[in-house]
Amino acid sequence: PVLRSGVHLAVVPDPTQDPVFSVLVARNCSGITSLVVLLALGFLIAVLTPTRWYWRTLLFGLVLPLAILMNAVRLAIILFFGARFNSGLAMWIHDHEGPVLMLFCTLALLGIRSLLLQLEASRHGES
Repeated sequence: PVLRSGVHLAVVPDPTQDPVFSVLVARNCSGITSLVVLLALGFLIAVLTPTRWYWRTLLFGLVLPLAILMNAVRLAIILFFGARFNSGLAMWIHDHEGPVLMLFCTLALLGIRSLLLQLEASRHGES
């Protein structure tokens, strides 16, 4: 179980004991940088997708939920490794997982793009 108090997160398996691992989410770790990068990437992918404007808008609109999901996964991974192993490993993951999660978000955006293009192609095939 994770206890949240403002921007402080702590893994507390037993409420009668001290947390096994805790983190303080700093302002520069809030995900804003990732969101800005994903917004730019999402815009670029949407603009270069040869489909109707509303599908491109949907593709771009999915960037925000994807960024939120990415940050939640990132925090969950850090808390998991900090609680199960040690804080050194959790901090190493904190310092190095950003590019990996950005890659997964990029692949997710490209996957959504591919689905939209397939949907568009199947709609044109029916006409």
